[in-house]
Parts: sequence; structure tokens; C-alpha cells
Amino acid sequence: MWAAGKPRSLKIFSGTAGTQNTSNFIFVNQSMTWKEAQSYCRVHYTDLASVRNQAENDQMKMIITQNQNTWIGLYRNSWAWSDGSPYSFSNWGTSQTPSGTATDACLNSYYGQWIIRDCTSRNFFACYASKLNLDLHRL
Repeated sequence: MWAAGKPRSLKIFSGTAGTQNTSNFIFVNQSMTWKEAQSYCRVHYTDLASVRNQAENDQMKMIITQNQNTWIGLYRNSWAWSDGSPYSFSNWGTSQTPSGTATDACLNSYYGQWIIRDCTSRNFFACYASKLNLDLHRL
């Protein structure tokens, strides 16, 4: 049974990406703007998903099983991750460029390709949780 404000369904992927980072991605089947999704993830988990390498991008593709644009944590502020982690890996979709001039631009993951979208559009989203937050969430 879900508590008030919890998503109707979610998928959790827990795995090790690279050699030092452990990512726990949670797909939330609820449409929100990027800011609403960020707030939801920060309250219930840790933050919107940060995709730091190809292994994590592959994990993200595994939890998004339908043809859905899904918010991740990258946004236009000199392109930064919502959680403040360094932006070094990218997987821009065809005809997408990170050098656009739009200031209200956020990222969707679609089949693992990154697509620039208006932050006010409503989409499902992916959060991540640190192991501690995920353990507490399960209690």
C-alpha cells in the first residue's frame, strides 16, 4: 500500500556503475515538471538521477521500459547536474546540442539518448537514492 504522495508504481535498479559509485535509480510513473520532479526526488529519495557514465546510462535504459521521455537531473545552468555532481559524460540525441541559448532547458532521457526539453513540460522521471536513503525508504 502506498503512502500519500507516493507514486503508483516504480522500478528500482540497484547496481554498481564503474568502480566507485553505486547508483540506485528509481523510475517514477507520475507526470511532473522538472522542478516538481526534482522536489519530489529530494523529499522521497536523494535527487533527480545523475547519469555519470555509460554504465549508468545503460541502467537508466533498463528501468525505462516504455517509449517515454523521462526527466533526469541535467539542466541548463552551464549544464549542471541537479545534485551538484560534475558533468563529464553525455549522450546527446541526434540534432541535440548542449550549446543552445535557451535558459529554461532541462533534459529527458529517451532510449538512453538525451533530449533538451522545456522544463515546464510534464514527464515521468527518474530519481536516485543513496544506499542509506533507499534503506530508510524501504522501512
